[in-house]
Amino acid sequence: MTNHSHSHSTQSSNSHAIALVLTACAVGILMTFLVYSGNFTFGSYIGIWVYRYFEETYTLPRWIPALSLALLIISVFIGGRYIHIRETLTLALGLVNTVVIQIVMRFAYRFSLTELVVSDRSNSFYIPARQYSAHEILADYNALASTFPPHARTNMPGKVLFFDFLGLFTESPEVMGYLIIIISSLGGLLLYSICRRLFQDRTAAYYAFTLYAIIPCRIFFFPLMNTVTPLFMLALFAAVLSFLERKTILYAWLAGAALYIMVFFEPLPLTTGLIPAWFLIHAVLTKKIEKLDLIKFTLHFILAFLVVYLIFIAVFSFDLFSTFLFILGDATHFNDLAGRSYRVWFGENLKEFFYSAGTPILVIFVYTVALIASGWKELNISGRWMPDAVFPLSLLATLAAVVLIGINRGEISRLWIYLAVLFQIPAAVFIAKIEKSGALFFLVAGTLVIQTLLALHRVGFVVPYSLN
Repeated sequence: MTNHSHSHSTQSSNSHAIALVLTACAVGILMTFLVYSGNFTFGSYIGIWVYRYFEETYTLPRWIPALSLALLIISVFIGGRYIHIRETLTLALGLVNTVVIQIVMRFAYRFSLTELVVSDRSNSFYIPARQYSAHEILADYNALASTFPPHARTNMPGKVLFFDFLGLFTESPEVMGYLIIIISSLGGLLLYSICRRLFQDRTAAYYAFTLYAIIPCRIFFFPLMNTVTPLFMLALFAAVLSFLERKTILYAWLAGAALYIMVFFEPLPLTTGLIPAWFLIHAVLTKKIEKLDLIKFTLHFILAFLVVYLIFIAVFSFDLFSTFLFILGDATHFNDLAGRSYRVWFGENLKEFFYSAGTPILVIFVYTVALIASGWKELNISGRWMPDAVFPLSLLATLAAVVLIGINRGEISRLWIYLAVLFQIPAAVFIAKIEKSGALFFLVAGTLVIQTLLALHRVGFVVPYSLN
């Protein structure tokens, strides 16, 4: 009788999960139709910023969605099977396949990679990298920044230096664009590692790896530097989890160095520090590590950051902190100058994020948080606070912090790419728990592909020149 009741309960839970996924995809298709018909605004006219629809429309070649979905089938059904048999080989081949998927999807956009890389309107970092050496940029960045094209003036030097790095391999802007897609795609491997360690589930980790490649806002903004930003955030997370797993001080040093490099490239992901902090505290509360281990990690983490900080001052005369304050002040001044209201963007940013991060993904996330909240009394710090609960709640807290700080008022499809990456994890874990979840996962991933392609086809997310 007990077994029968348990089986019935499992079947009921499975049915509810399937219904939720189907609902999430249906909402995603509805949102896609709104974009296709021009009835969805990426941004806010009241808030004085929108990504505009192209006035001239053209027919989307059918081979692009057909080939994208065919390659996705390979990733989901073949990769999903072999990830449990040959993990490393499957990830390597999966990486190649997802890179190809992204390149194929990118053909839905009307501007070439070359146009976007060399344009000082769409990408302000290429030209300064051609004009100045890495040492010149670091030694006198705050003064030189005023001579840069508009967008580069309000960013940390890491993005300019990234093009110096790409210049070691090629002089071709088009090849640089493809290298950016490839390098950005490496974040999928880091996301796999993080998810695998947190949940001990290869299927969930592989789903997160696959979703990473087709996050709408990532594809929207190739080959901009915001698509590379998640790499540094994920490297920091991976180092923290490696410390929790092995308790080796080396990982504290790697985490400290990763923090410096992340801020050097893009400070916005600092807000996600709430998530690894929660897991460090959770590890102490659940006796996975001792309080002394946490103290050691914290001290070595800070020391590593300071060592890198001092090296850059001594060798390059570059002060990260003063440059960060300069950039922060400029961002605040820009919001005031542009007249972008603080209150307007609370709802407008969330609305845009609901599409750009993947509508089915956000629907599943909302349901996951609601499910945790409904069973709140059953949670307890000593043992029931598992990663399934800790990660979504810490992610929710991070999103709330980002929204309430209000630094980003518009353009969040580009600026919050790093945040969208993290939302793929709860969705991947949720779907992986469903029995025989391959077909359902393909439905979710396929919906993201369609969401992305139709938006790319209709909206000017990255424009190399004025269309007026």
